[in-house]
Amino acid sequence: MKQIDALRFFGFALALSCCSANSFAIEIISYGDTNTPMAETLAFSKESLGIDLDDLGFYKLSVAATGLVGHQTNPMPGNNQTISDLSNAQILIEKLEGPIQLSAIVGSYSIAELSAAYVRSSVLPNNTWGYLPAGWLKIPAGDQFSVSFGKLFAIGGLEGTFSYENTNIQRGLLWKQTSSVSRGVQIDYDNKEIYASIAFTDGSYSNTYNWLGAQVNYQVNKKNAFTLSWNGSLSGNSLQTDSTPLLQNNSQISTLIYSYKSPYVTLSPYLQYTYVPENTSIGIYGSANTQGVALLSTFRLFPLDEDGNPPRTNISFPLRFEYIKSQGNTYTSESDLLFGPNSSAWSSTITPTYQWGMYFARVEASYVRALNATTGAGYGYNGNANNQARFLLEAGILF
Repeated sequence: MKQIDALRFFGFALALSCCSANSFAIEIISYGDTNTPMAETLAFSKESLGIDLDDLGFYKLSVAATGLVGHQTNPMPGNNQTISDLSNAQILIEKLEGPIQLSAIVGSYSIAELSAAYVRSSVLPNNTWGYLPAGWLKIPAGDQFSVSFGKLFAIGGLEGTFSYENTNIQRGLLWKQTSSVSRGVQIDYDNKEIYASIAFTDGSYSNTYNWLGAQVNYQVNKKNAFTLSWNGSLSGNSLQTDSTPLLQNNSQISTLIYSYKSPYVTLSPYLQYTYVPENTSIGIYGSANTQGVALLSTFRLFPLDEDGNPPRTNISFPLRFEYIKSQGNTYTSESDLLFGPNSSAWSSTITPTYQWGMYFARVEASYVRALNATTGAGYGYNGNANNQARFLLEAGILF
């Protein structure tokens, strides 16, 4: 069955809602809940735009408008040393109550990523997930179960897709191995202590529905939690695009995360293992794997509230350290898991952050060192440099 384009679907749904409502009202509301996964260094304003469509429900609209400037050493081909861009220009639409709920993110974005060339927001949406990068309908089934379908954030990993969702501006080395946005269906269970999900999707946005994923989060108490996830391909797929890298889209990803959160400190160490099986029919002529370990930490000057939310004035100091190595050889010429077969890398990132109400600014310094890199697979225009440093400033509003 041909899939309905998500942008047309949600546009039709909203237009139908507006035209069918007996009346509607627009107001500024205090409505802090959101379906968008956020780290505790940034938060949307407690006030946002609300639209009441009478019998058709209440919709919350939020805005993420952020810009990015910076400098990098040993730029990749297609990049300059200077970075300047609009990193997010998005509207978030949410209906959080009723028998049919909705979440959608509409607009442009860029993805600053360690160890990858920077792609501008004027180009990236057309090459990846479009101008509706995420959007799903959610059907609650009682107090603890729900079913969601559409463009979903993929199961697994610790970091989100867009910069404002994360403690650091750039995604890390381990994030690169995971899928980010997937199309499919997901079943969730939540009893406040245990949150579990199972999803059947198209993996790295391949439009071939052959991925299965499962995740369990156990909240031991207010300060301690564990998350275990597995996400992987059930069959081979030869597709190779910017949003669907061949090796990662045919991989299996396991992650174990521990999280400690107190009013002033968050510590999140995690382990990641990925495996790509040999599949000569799609051009993977040997198996390979990656093994990664990371620590994400945040130190705050002002404490989180009793619900774990940041204060209106928030000053924080996130730190991230990573190490990842690859083993095996897939014998592919146009893609690789890291810097060539049996290479490894480590990174460090610091991102001092200030937010006051809807306004925020943060600076970031990062350094990546490649080890045992294949000639031509490293940094710089000729691929022979073994390190890269970046210095970034991101600022904007989250309303």
